[in-house]
Amino acid sequence: MNHAKWAIMNDSKWAGPLKACGVLCLSAALLCGCAKIEKEQQSQKTGSAPASGNQTTQNSKAENGPSQAPGEADKLAVRNNAASLLYDLLGQEKNVSKILLIKKKAPAFDKLIKDISKTADDEEKQLDQFAKDNPAFDLHQMKLPPGEAATREAQSKAQEHAILTAKDQTFEFDLLLAQAQALDYASHLAGVAAENSTIPGEEREFKALEGDLHGLYMQAVAQMCAVPRITGRRDRDSKKKPRT
Repeated sequence: MNHAKWAIMNDSKWAGPLKACGVLCLSAALLCGCAKIEKEQQSQKTGSAPASGNQTTQNSKAENGPSQAPGEADKLAVRNNAASLLYDLLGQEKNVSKILLIKKKAPAFDKLIKDISKTADDEEKQLDQFAKDNPAFDLHQMKLPPGEAATREAQSKAQEHAILTAKDQTFEFDLLLAQAQALDYASHLAGVAAENSTIPGEEREFKALEGDLHGLYMQAVAQMCAVPRITGRRDRDSKKKPRT
């Protein structure tokens, strides 16, 4: 890699957007991991020794509040976990358009990336408002195990390097692929949050966000399929001029 590329990578003003692009390549495996955590927590609750009558009543009031049934508390826990993961992802996605300051591409490509950033920024603000209006709406419940957190960090660095050093159609394809994966995951997170929301306004907002993110996902897939890309050494070699 030449000195110019390393200079861009190490420049602090690009650190945010470049890291954002790296984190975008998240897969649905994370959702499965979080579901596994919830399942294990529920299993632990089921297998634990019963508490005394007074302790049970106190715990119920502390966790559920005076007007919440145990089932509602479980739904809120799932909603907060999904909303927290979604909030973290939106915080990364809102910066993805900044990569266009480094690499200029076709208008349709630019528009899609900017639309993704704007949607993420708007919805991140909406989640912030939900948290302000509702004390039970907690956006700090990601609950990632240390192995998953370390894997995400390693994946972020690898994707950051790949996108930064990619050229031409390879850059478009790689960034669109990362966006498609992130948008698909985010839309499912919004759907889970909607299913477990107990306030109608929150449920409607999450459902609308699920639809918006899925629509952007379909656009990313369509553009990705239209990008001509040299994908292997054999393809690259076939385009080389024969030796004379």
